[in-house]
Amino acid sequence: MKKLRKKFGNSKNIRTSAPLEPAKPLNDAQMCGSFFIFTMTDTLRIYLNLCIIKYFLNIISPQNDMKAKLDTLLAHYPNIDIAAMGFPQGWENELLWQ
Repeated sequence: MKKLRKKFGNSKNIRTSAPLEPAKPLNDAQMCGSFFIFTMTDTLRIYLNLCIIKYFLNIISPQNDMKAKLDTLLAHYPNIDIAAMGFPQGWENELLWQ
């Protein structure tokens, strides 16, 4: 504080602390998409992490193409067992992936 006073003098415009306001939770209208997973998901598998990434990506970039890229990747490697990665049956139909 002394360095600021020395640099700017005794200016009354120096703000030493911002007023604190409690964070307000988002209401349903402010939420972007859905992150409700209808099936039991193993938290140690990649599917849940992909859901989290997709949810945040939908907020940052609503017109993202993550689903298309994921479809392409999975089609390129058909021998990969997506059930072993935690993907439930019908995962493509969940609201998050629409």
